[in-house]
Amino acid sequence: MSAGKLCPHAVYQVHGINGEGEIKMGSTYDTLKNQANAVFRGSRENSYKTRERYEETATRFAKFVGDRYHLNSWKNMQNKHLEDYAKHLQDAGRSVSHIKTELSAIRYLARHIGTKKPLMEARKHNERMEIGRRSFRGGEKLWKEHDLRMIDQAPDRIRDVLILARDLGLRVHEVHRIDTASARAAVKSDSLHVKGKGGRERDVPLRGEASRVLERVLAITDGGQKLFVTEGTLTHHAIREVQDWVYNHRDPSSHVSIHGLRHGYAQSIYKELRASGVPVHEAKLRVSELLGHSREEVTDIYLSSR
Repeated sequence: MSAGKLCPHAVYQVHGINGEGEIKMGSTYDTLKNQANAVFRGSRENSYKTRERYEETATRFAKFVGDRYHLNSWKNMQNKHLEDYAKHLQDAGRSVSHIKTELSAIRYLARHIGTKKPLMEARKHNERMEIGRRSFRGGEKLWKEHDLRMIDQAPDRIRDVLILARDLGLRVHEVHRIDTASARAAVKSDSLHVKGKGGRERDVPLRGEASRVLERVLAITDGGQKLFVTEGTLTHHAIREVQDWVYNHRDPSSHVSIHGLRHGYAQSIYKELRASGVPVHEAKLRVSELLGHSREEVTDIYLSSR
């Protein structure tokens, strides 16, 4: 770091899936996947369809824990690994039924392999993780006025991440991908180029406080660095800190997650387009493009939340 430059946000001292915010493949992933495949090849429990579904889950979970924890044996699986994965799915807005199925598959795998430390009984563990006691559909996703006020109370780094998620409709990992080059180009062109889920790329016009945030953080970040991840730290730790802050500071009666800010963005953009005379189908298509989706039915989910 150059002399005279502040460490990118002293309050940004966080830890932070790989430097691009994506799950990376590697030897730990291959090892876990091979171990899981051996279990499912030798099992005749449940239907073929169920075993196939569970094996798909094992592949996803292997990527997750292989990257985050460098786990190289399912025998070392612990409750914390399931809890972290469940929280990841919750923050991604997955349904309760999907999360429970994923966790059932992981417990099935653990039971057949035999973990060094026994996992907590499913019902108690699900209760502790609040699986099934809250819905992640519709009304519980959208941030209300009192939820939005929470943003101003956040530490600098977290506040800036939440502002960009709110004003640009970015996923949390997309915010953490922003580096000095992309930020500088965004300020100059008034549009942020985003590489999102599934490698889809899109250009999102700056609005709200986004430009001000990018300019301010650029001024204290060395060239070539990510704006919201301190050099030498792990991106997923930075992401997790933001997720945890929201979880710990939201109103007890609220179940919002960072992903809910995208719902507010989608509805705001849609209303603006319709007010300017853009037809319904075209407005939905534009919102879908800005969110990084290509299916109208997905956009309808964002627009129907309240």
